[in-house]
Amino acid sequence: MVKMPKRFRRNKMLLYFTFLLNQSAFTTLEGLQSSLNRRKGTNALAVLYVCMFLSALLLPSFVISKFGCKKCFLGSLSTYGLYIIANFHPSSYTLIPAAALVGVGSGIYWPTAYAYVTRMSSHASRNDFAEFKRINKNTFATFFTFVYCSMVVGSSVTIVMLFTVSSINVAFGSTSNHTAANVTERMNKTCGLFDENKSPPNNGTVMNISNLTLYIILSGFFLLNATSMVLSSCLDDYSENITSAAKLEAAQFSSGLSDEENNHVALDDNSLPVMQEQNTEEDEISKKKNPFGLLRETLKLLSSDLIAILLLPHTIYIGMGQAFLRGTYFGNWISCHFGIYYVSYMMLVFSTTSLLTSYASAKLLALFNHRVLFGISVFLQLIVLITLLLWQTSNIAWPFFLLTIALGVSRSLLRTQTPTLFATFFPHKQNQAASLQSSSEALGKSISFGLMSFLLPISLVVVVLVMSLLAYLMVNVCTLIRDKPFRKIRCTK
Repeated sequence: MVKMPKRFRRNKMLLYFTFLLNQSAFTTLEGLQSSLNRRKGTNALAVLYVCMFLSALLLPSFVISKFGCKKCFLGSLSTYGLYIIANFHPSSYTLIPAAALVGVGSGIYWPTAYAYVTRMSSHASRNDFAEFKRINKNTFATFFTFVYCSMVVGSSVTIVMLFTVSSINVAFGSTSNHTAANVTERMNKTCGLFDENKSPPNNGTVMNISNLTLYIILSGFFLLNATSMVLSSCLDDYSENITSAAKLEAAQFSSGLSDEENNHVALDDNSLPVMQEQNTEEDEISKKKNPFGLLRETLKLLSSDLIAILLLPHTIYIGMGQAFLRGTYFGNWISCHFGIYYVSYMMLVFSTTSLLTSYASAKLLALFNHRVLFGISVFLQLIVLITLLLWQTSNIAWPFFLLTIALGVSRSLLRTQTPTLFATFFPHKQNQAASLQSSSEALGKSISFGLMSFLLPISLVVVVLVMSLLAYLMVNVCTLIRDKPFRKIRCTK
């Protein structure tokens, strides 16, 4: 076993904390958008994910090869900082351009991380491919542990800041009250299914917090982002001169992925020799650094494989479900009824549940197949959606905690199993499959956030419910036709 050099350990920890701090700020702020800025916030998020969708398909390999990982990190992180600053004066003229920049930046941000880990692992392994695989796998595992913890950290920091400011207000005799009783009494008739998501319920302040409190929260988020930029500036910039054997592994993580879950698309040890024997199109994409190469190959996968088309509802549904949670559920139910304090509580419950479920999912997969786990996920989602449709919400908070736990288990099971499912269906098209998954998820988020401006929550609940059933049906169909000859639409060279 190769002893890890100090530089490798140093860069590894810098990368971990860079992502932990930045994602703690951004994911928490994203979850608060429907509460802080209502329709303007969700419109901006719709633009963000459209730009992320296009950026992830066109830019990463070209930009990374031209500027290197370190500059890509700094450029991407700066767009997150601009987005946080835009929230100090939230309007369509500030939020939407800032969101578009974050979309472009995040489309580069995640692939850069995957490329950096791969290059760093290659240099540390010193041309030993078996050692490279071990280091790469362990580094990614720890990396995503930090990523999964980011929302837990972000929501915890938000709760601490809210209570600190509240305690200061009480100490100075302020009469402001963050409890939900008075707000709920006035808003019970409009929150939930028929909330139009136009303006905050308590005129003058933002979801029952003062502007000073809001600015303190945003300043905390900006401090996290600025610290992450300082840490990324201390990273060593590794060259792309990696071993030829490792290039195959690198193609998975540096070719347009835009969402952290796509790391889970891993090669099976038994299939690796087959993959190495082929002069795959993925290698050609990596070599040419053609901005349109990945898009062309992804479209080719869609035009040649029926399963790729049938899986689109599934991946779009994943994105729509995430947007529904962070936009409609947090904004129209939690924040509208109980105020922004409870949004922070629900985010903490959701993120903690998701983190625990993601660890348990590997053991669950050893006991159950994908269809069973997806069935459990869809069943829990249906319970939540039907409850929201039928239950007359009130000022009682504890049922929402149960619904949030159910959503955490459902979303985590769905997202942690999907990349492995793609790896099973497309063993020799990992690059294109990962791109298809990440881009369609971003498209689903954009669609859902966009619909929030035009549809009442009751319509969105029905849309997500129908999509969940359609997605589960398509996964089962894909499993049944996996080895059928008519799966291939046409032969490709």
